[in-house]
Amino acid sequence: DHAFYLRVVDIAGAKSPILRMPEDPARDWHVKAPQGRYLLIDDFEAETNTVGRPDAFYRGMLTDVLTPLGESFTYWNIEEQFPSSTMQFTETLKLFDRVIWYTDLIQVSDAHFIAAQIAIPQFRANGGKLILTVQFNRNFGQQGDPLAFSPVDSLGRSFNFILTNSAYNPDPVFANTFPDMPPLPALSVSNIVVGSIALKPKANSVPMYRYDDPGSTDDPLFILAGQNDNTGEYDFIFSGTPLHYLRGNGNLNEFFTIVLRDFFGQ
Repeated sequence: DHAFYLRVVDIAGAKSPILRMPEDPARDWHVKAPQGRYLLIDDFEAETNTVGRPDAFYRGMLTDVLTPLGESFTYWNIEEQFPSSTMQFTETLKLFDRVIWYTDLIQVSDAHFIAAQIAIPQFRANGGKLILTVQFNRNFGQQGDPLAFSPVDSLGRSFNFILTNSAYNPDPVFANTFPDMPPLPALSVSNIVVGSIALKPKANSVPMYRYDDPGSTDDPLFILAGQNDNTGEYDFIFSGTPLHYLRGNGNLNEFFTIVLRDFFGQ
């Protein structure tokens, strides 16, 4: 752990008070060497059976998926260790090539979401690729365009809950757009999803998964792939359902393998 101290001395020898950063004496900067090209960002407050123990899942999944590829990852809990500035957060992301960021219920005023709007475009401009999985607060985005940084044009229908064993099916548009990719697996809900809002894609985004809604013939979109406007690459997977809730078929690791190995590439 580290702290930075600054004092100014003028030419006459007068000295300023000593300033400390971080200002709070109970806080320090934690310096950790990156492990591998992948960064796993834990932005989920709880770690309980009710919410599917996301930390254990994502860490175990990445170990299983990346080890055969000769890769490793760094784990960062920003619920406990969020940096003191957005610039510091952005520069940390740019140390990595791939980011998997999972968060719980978000609203526009969340400090982490505000940082994401600044950091993610710079990370992508630096050649980075990421998966961001969220769940929207019911009153999210009533003003402005807080999702301008993402592949999402706007939000669609709201659902009070999506029951366990509900199906999330691959959208055929994805297979048609990327015919050389392995087929995406059909996913199933393992933890009841309370309060979900579907996604409407931007014109250059590609739908990946739709919830098989028994109450409608127009299945809502919840997972999509975004294209980088500058490079033309598809470098952003966005999910409006916490991905670790989709383990009902026991094949979610297959989804991550396809995305990280085949879609994003080595």
